[in-house]
Amino acid sequence: YFTMKRLPNLQSLERDCLSGVSGDCRSLRVATFEDLPELTTVGYNCLRSCKALETVTVTDLPKLQTVRSGFLDDCVGLKVATFEQLPELTKVGDCWMRCCTALETVSIVGLPKLQSVGDLLLCGCTSLKVATFEQLPELTTVGAIWLSNCRALERR
Repeated sequence: YFTMKRLPNLQSLERDCLSGVSGDCRSLRVATFEDLPELTTVGYNCLRSCKALETVTVTDLPKLQTVRSGFLDDCVGLKVATFEQLPELTKVGDCWMRCCTALETVSIVGLPKLQSVGDLLLCGCTSLKVATFEQLPELTTVGAIWLSNCRALERR
């Protein structure tokens, strides 16, 4: 388990932080990022290719503005992802949760300033059954090939 919580001065998570590419997350199953009042940026490829990761929660990050490309890309064991209470997030880069083949449920709620999400959002998440996108009033752009090949997703 990895919990990053109540770190009052943390401003940035740099490139390849907790990445399978660097070998940092081989056995990581649960990751929680919560109550990080000064965090503004999540760098490229953070939590990328964390094959054992099953659950991620990102919530209550009042100053987070940017999540760069590759966040949670190729986390083939990820089943549940929750993103809530991110009031300043404006942009998410390419390959956000791409090829998370075990992902069943994703919740992206309460991101009032989110304007754009890059290409390949949730592309190749073949087990995805429930995707909740709510309270995203400023969202104007979602890049190409999003939700592609999500065969389990029920259409209503």
